[in-house]
Amino acid sequence: MINKSLKSADEGEPMKGTGIRVVHAADFHLGAPFTSLSHEAASIRRAEQEQTFLNVISFCETESTDVLLLAGDIFDAIRISPATERLIRAAFSRISNTRIFISPGNHDPYAGTALYDAISDFSHVRVFEDAIQPYCLNDLDCVVWGAGFRSARQSKSLIPEGFNVSSLSGCSADTVHLMVMHGEVIRGSDAKSQYNPIPESRLAECGANYVALGHVHDATPLQRAGNTFWAYAGCPEPRGFDELGPRGFYHGTINQDSTDLTYRAINRRTYHRLDVDVSGIGIQDDLKHRLMDTIKRECPEKYADDAFRLTMIGRIPGDFSPEMTTLKRYLEKYVFAAKILDDTIADIHPDDVAGETSLRGAFTRHMKKRIVDAELADDDAQMSVAERALSLGLKAFEGEVRYREDS
Repeated sequence: MINKSLKSADEGEPMKGTGIRVVHAADFHLGAPFTSLSHEAASIRRAEQEQTFLNVISFCETESTDVLLLAGDIFDAIRISPATERLIRAAFSRISNTRIFISPGNHDPYAGTALYDAISDFSHVRVFEDAIQPYCLNDLDCVVWGAGFRSARQSKSLIPEGFNVSSLSGCSADTVHLMVMHGEVIRGSDAKSQYNPIPESRLAECGANYVALGHVHDATPLQRAGNTFWAYAGCPEPRGFDELGPRGFYHGTINQDSTDLTYRAINRRTYHRLDVDVSGIGIQDDLKHRLMDTIKRECPEKYADDAFRLTMIGRIPGDFSPEMTTLKRYLEKYVFAAKILDDTIADIHPDDVAGETSLRGAFTRHMKKRIVDAELADDDAQMSVAERALSLGLKAFEGEVRYREDS
């Protein structure tokens, strides 16, 4: 390994004090298409992603952060717009006294992302190209280790088996070792990943004080493997309904004796998933008010800024088929974005129609048999599917029915 150094504008003697001031962020996915949103809403979200990134930079500036660890997928794709490139360059220029370390991820691997060449002239920025390597910050008595993706897949771990930070000569017992990496922590001998599989045992063996990780979009609490602390910061801005709740980054101080990090929420908008019981409702107007009342009750403070996925449940009249597009348009007068799913059951008792000498009766008898067979086989999943199919089928006999989605 080559012992390289990275300077800041004010590098001097080794620092004295409580520790190295660190910010750890990842998975901004700048330039994401937001395909589930309207063109206008998607444009708004991309601008908000950029502002959230700039807010992290402002935090580093205000807090005099020593080291900014960016753990991959800063960009959503390997091609970025000139405007995004200018944004990043201007942002990095603002914090010339903060050393910035970037571990390219599977969305923005080192090969093919022109931005990495565009920021190569910054003396305080380092992009890890592939194999793990160290950079020494002499004034902080700190070494930052890292590695990066060179393509969209990385099936071999970027932390080699047997790796330990002690392999670097010239460090004292007080030297703080940080690591930044994009990848997936795996547990168990059979676990695999195409995105830099990192056995937890290698985190324990590596000897770093802290490993800043990216790729997993839900932040984790601060974890410990051996004497090494590690965490995922998650994505600072949600892009879909699988990214719920507060989003942000880690910040704090690290020295040989302690890793003191705090999670700071910074997301502009929050995504929510709510189940709404609409049992007994058979009028479109009543339905839209039930949905809106649920939003106000569950998120009374800032629902207008947020996005909601609402799943309607319960039993409704068999001849009533909710107008999903109309519901969506109504809700989006009051919230940023809405997605509605219909999981209601037709309030038609199958026994009342099973005896009919009709197509509806034949269908009902067939589905009742499927339900009984699944119940006898103790197959709850298949029974649920059959019950749902029966409900949708009975609704269809009463008129047009749209399955689940609002579009």
